[in-house]
Amino acid sequence: WSQRDVPAYLAHYSTRFEPAGGISRTAWAAQRRQALLKRPAIRVEVADLRIEHPSKLEARVHFRQTYLSGRYQENDQAKTLHLLHEDGGWRIVGEWQGASLAEAARLH
Repeated sequence: WSQRDVPAYLAHYSTRFEPAGGISRTAWAAQRRQALLKRPAIRVEVADLRIEHPSKLEARVHFRQTYLSGRYQENDQAKTLHLLHEDGGWRIVGEWQGASLAEAARLH
């Protein structure tokens, strides 16, 4: 994200990833591509990282994220990623932002 490398960014998401809001994965990827390329320098900071492993091939990553780009910023946003180990690496199959870490954990 910070390097604005669209192919590398999208490669972290599983083909099974379902974006929030009912949009298609193709539309979501186009939105991400546009957001990455139009923003000035992007800085992302992570704090309070916690990883759960319900199984060898599954992980839930909880953290607080600060995002800065130009005049836009999000401070101390709770975020959860649901990952599966597939194709030799960890891929994001779900993500939640803005919910408390406990609420996000209950969603999956």
